[in-house]
Amino acid sequence: MKKIVLLSALLIAGISINAQNSTRTAAPVENQQPQDAASKAKKQTAQLDQVVLLNASQKEKAYAINLDKDQQINAAAANKATFEAEKTRINKEREKELLAILTPEQQAKFKTAQAAKKTPATEKK
Repeated sequence: MKKIVLLSALLIAGISINAQNSTRTAAPVENQQPQDAASKAKKQTAQLDQVVLLNASQKEKAYAINLDKDQQINAAAANKATFEAEKTRINKEREKELLAILTPEQQAKFKTAQAAKKTPATEKK
């Protein structure tokens, strides 16, 4: 009987410790800082380059577009009430400006990649 009580107490203690550890590791969403616009723009430009194979001139233009739009998004983050709508509008502008610097062949690759990115999200719903 003592063994059963002791094992039960250890099991409960183990579960409590595990639950406390898992809540400490999760970062609160409110405290997350917006990512640096320059590093984010560099990453986005590199991802675009992988998809459509940009030339040097296009890389510079794409980086400038991404940097500008990321700075706008970071500025819009201050107003939580309109942030999502602003972010959507800015990203649509970004896509339009990026398409303007791409060749027709690159535009097709870009649109295909965008469609592939959106498909899994709609299938989960």
